[in-house]
Amino acid sequence: MSARAADGVVGLTRSLLAPSRRWATLTLTIAAISAFDMSRAANGEITATFHVSTTTALLVAFLWLPGLIRLLAVAGGAVKTSLGEASSPGLLAAVRLMNPESQQQVVPSLVAGLRVSQQGLSPADASEARSLRAALEQQLAGSLPNGVTAARELLDAQARAYERIRQEQPASAERTFQMERVMAAARAAARRAQLTTRVIADRFRTGRDGDRVTALAALQVTPAREVFPLVVDALTAPRSQFEQYHALVAAHTLLDQLGPDERVRLRAKLEELVQTTGPARIEPSSDRWVLATELLELLRA
Repeated sequence: MSARAADGVVGLTRSLLAPSRRWATLTLTIAAISAFDMSRAANGEITATFHVSTTTALLVAFLWLPGLIRLLAVAGGAVKTSLGEASSPGLLAAVRLMNPESQQQVVPSLVAGLRVSQQGLSPADASEARSLRAALEQQLAGSLPNGVTAARELLDAQARAYERIRQEQPASAERTFQMERVMAAARAAARRAQLTTRVIADRFRTGRDGDRVTALAALQVTPAREVFPLVVDALTAPRSQFEQYHALVAAHTLLDQLGPDERVRLRAKLEELVQTTGPARIEPSSDRWVLATELLELLRA
């Protein structure tokens, strides 16, 4: 490679990887908070302990995530310029070099990072992020132990983990990240669990928050028209904004299976949710708004 071409590739890489000021500020703030453990002694004195955890390291790594999405493609990427072509082996290829245990530790965090960063991406980057998430989750599913029973036990474990996170952690970007890790693991388990429509419906109807969201996770990878009413329930009477977001994702995966009457019903519900002032309202500033408006465009077409 000539010196001119090398300089061009270096400049291109620096441009692609440069994080936005807003993204950098948010990520570094959360990373700094995650590095401190606060505790209160019996005498009421508050102490802080500093340590760099896995979460801290991951959050710092996510500082460059939007740029990496542009640089790294699903199975190996290439960026063409007038000076030549800059290529990378791909994030997915790197994950495939890990043993199954490492994949089970790393991939949920990668998927969660791709999801929580998606709102600030361009449409092209967002599309690539979705493709990369799907490919990573397929790889994660392949790393899990064989057997339906083991997969269903893992799905139950993720449901309980979700409930612990919501109970023990205050609302924050870090909590959302942890819950998205749970959903990534739940979707991977659902791919191996051979869940019937009835099993998914029964899981949702237990009424436990963790069972509801993991049922939605299962529907995101195994859509079933028969449980459409449950998706509407999660949209219009969600236990949380997080649940409503994943109900929107599930509705999107169901769209091609819905009949005319169901499409009309879904459109009416979504129009109500973006206009209502009630507790289930989808705010224009939220990532749920992006999904809802995308769905409405498809339903109106």
